[in-house]
Amino acid sequence: MTPVQYLRRVRLGEARHRMVVLGDSAAQAATAVGYKSASHFSRDYHALHGRPPATDAQWVRQQIALGEVTTSDVALG
Repeated sequence: MTPVQYLRRVRLGEARHRMVVLGDSAAQAATAVGYKSASHFSRDYHALHGRPPATDAQWVRQQIALGEVTTSDVALG
């Protein structure tokens, strides 16, 4: 993994945490982690997590409710 790939993964993990745990919208999370383009954020997020940001956040919240993951696991990707 290159340094750029690592940084992207960390930023997208933080965005996921913000959407799931803090309740940020995808746009708020994207801005908070430094994305200037919502479409670029969505494309990168989908590539890493396999789902669009809002869909993934909803899925992760369901997994938390079922006890499959914890909030501390959220940003780990």
